[in-house]
Amino acid sequence: MGDIRTMIDPPKFTADDNETVVRESLVAPLLRTLGYLEEEILPEYPLTFRLRDESKRLRADYLLSVQHEYDLPRNRIVIEVKRPAVSIDDDAFLEQALLYALHPEIQ
Repeated sequence: MGDIRTMIDPPKFTADDNETVVRESLVAPLLRTLGYLEEEILPEYPLTFRLRDESKRLRADYLLSVQHEYDLPRNRIVIEVKRPAVSIDDDAFLEQALLYALHPEIQ
């Protein structure tokens, strides 16, 4: 596979663009270019977490669910998209990534 930057025409974002703009103009085309099939790309995938005595429901921007080549359980990859104006170093985003990684549907 060649340089990914030559495979798609990356959009120009502004600070006013939201997550949906990034998701639909960059991430979705990128996933298709990388060869993921539409049925493997699950947008706005709901995940429920049990934290102590409460439940927390989040929606992953994308869940990629790909058949493993050796008939093992499907590989699952969570993709969380953020708008251009936010820093991904924010502790809340890191906690969100950790929650996704620990979820039983993802492991």
